[in-house]
Amino acid sequence: MKTVKLPILFALAMLTSLAPQSAFAQDSEDDAYGGHCSGGDGSSLSQAYCMGEYSDALMAAQDRLLAQIHEVLKGKGPDATDYAAAARYLDEAQKHWQEFVTADCAVKENVFGAGSAFVLDSLDCKIKHYRERNEELEQFRKNDIDG
Repeated sequence: MKTVKLPILFALAMLTSLAPQSAFAQDSEDDAYGGHCSGGDGSSLSQAYCMGEYSDALMAAQDRLLAQIHEVLKGKGPDATDYAAAARYLDEAQKHWQEFVTADCAVKENVFGAGSAFVLDSLDCKIKHYRERNEELEQFRKNDIDG
């Protein structure tokens, strides 16, 4: 029997239509999407697409923040500092953070299994982690190296 692969958004839409609506509800103030996904037609496909776009935007923002921090860390820095070592530790910390996020967000995906609408919980998890990390990096940039 030949397997036909569906485009991912179509598959996500099919999966999310099977999930209880509360799994993707956007009612709370601490909504992971910050109101970003409140538009659209309310369909599962629209929600999946929005989550993907928002996740991509957060990753791009994080890349920009890291580039800004690295640009500052290329300099000498004040006396008794070692910006080169700080840059290496930042890279190491970022690598470990990314590994943590991947593992942490894979939990629900693997508990519910492939073909489950709850796979989108993994994307929701990543969005929450990226928002938190971006805020940390922004505060570090503003308060510790720009300040």
